[in-house]
Amino acid sequence: MLRNSVKCQMLLAMFTVVCTLVGCSQNGEKVDLPPIGGSVLNLNKTELLFDDLGGEDRVFSKDGEKMYFETVLSQIGEKEKVEHSLGEGVPPCYTSYSVIDGVWFKLERLDDGKVLRCETLKNEDGVTRKIYIYVSDGTDTHGYFEVTQSAVE
Repeated sequence: MLRNSVKCQMLLAMFTVVCTLVGCSQNGEKVDLPPIGGSVLNLNKTELLFDDLGGEDRVFSKDGEKMYFETVLSQIGEKEKVEHSLGEGVPPCYTSYSVIDGVWFKLERLDDGKVLRCETLKNEDGVTRKIYIYVSDGTDTHGYFEVTQSAVE
């Protein structure tokens, strides 16, 4: 029969292994995304710049691939990044949004996802605003582009 101290050590070791495995699997979800500034999908642009008045621009895959929103984050000044909902429901009834309305910005999938339209409204916040957009072609191929809007001068 094992002594209590040996049992505790074994239990602690098993707990550590389980926590490590759970931590790796949770962190592994984001590993598939490209690094900021990197793009595996051959996008026509990886950075969109808007002045304080706002505007509109479009991003597309140079290879004509359809794109799906994978992660969309926005940030106003130094505030914490906000993650935006990409759809609702659960499979098989999950509905993916073709428009992401971020109040001060709108992202829209056009031409069956072959073009992504980005629109920003006038920036009256007094600080720079950013949008971080991760996209996928529906397989393991990912892309990333970033939107920066300057503040009122």
